[in-house]
Amino acid sequence: TCCCRLLPRLGHLLPPEAVQARVPEMVAALCQILAFVQEETLTLVIATLTALIKQHPTTPLGTLPAEVLHLWAKHRSDPMATESIVELYSAISRSTNPSTAQVLQEGVLPALFNLMDQSKDLPGLAESAVDVVTEITKHSLCGEAAVRMALGRVCGMLLDCEDHTMVQCGSGCLRAMVWRGGEWLPGFEVEVPNHGRARTPELLLQVLQSLYSRDYGDTQLALNFSGALIG
Repeated sequence: TCCCRLLPRLGHLLPPEAVQARVPEMVAALCQILAFVQEETLTLVIATLTALIKQHPTTPLGTLPAEVLHLWAKHRSDPMATESIVELYSAISRSTNPSTAQVLQEGVLPALFNLMDQSKDLPGLAESAVDVVTEITKHSLCGEAAVRMALGRVCGMLLDCEDHTMVQCGSGCLRAMVWRGGEWLPGFEVEVPNHGRARTPELLLQVLQSLYSRDYGDTQLALNFSGALIG
C-alpha cells in the first residue's frame, strides 16, 4: 500500500529522466500485483497505474490495455472496481504511444462491444463499457478507427434501447463519434444491428428522430450532427 502511494510521487522527488526510464518496470510490477491483489486494495493499485500512465503518456504499455479486460471480467460485479477501471482506460486512451492505440483497436474495442451485449444482468456495466468506447473515440490515436468500428453498434443501441441511463451514455458516445469523424463521415455506410445498412446522414437523422419521439431529445447531438454535415 505504501509503495502504491509513493510511486506517483517519484516525479517530484527524482529527476524526470530517471523516473521515465523506470516507468515500464513500474507498470509491469503493478500488473503482476493485480493478478493476486485483495479486493480491499484493488482500487488503490488501479489508481496508481492510472496516475503513472497520466504522468507518462509516452510509456509503452504492452498488452496492459487488453489484460485489464480480464481484471474487469473478474470483478465485474464490483461497482467500485468498474469505476476505477473506467478511469484507468481514460488514462490509457490518452497514451501517445502508437502501440497502445493498436492494442486498443485490435484487442479492447471488440471486447467492449461484447461487454455491452452481455452485461444486461449487471446494472451499470454496459454503460461503463460505452463510456470507455467514448474515451477511446475522443482521445486515442485510434479514435477514427473506433468511429468506423462502433458507429453502427452505438446507433443500433440508441434505436432499440429504452433505458434512460443507457441512452444518455450512448448519446454521449455518438456525439464523440460525430465530433471525431472526418470528412469521410457523411459518405460512410455502416451496418446497424437489427436495422440493416445505412449511410451516416440518414442513420443519424433516424437516431435523432427516434430519441425525440421518446422524449430523449439531445440538442448537443443535433448540433454536432448538423456541424458534421455542413463542415
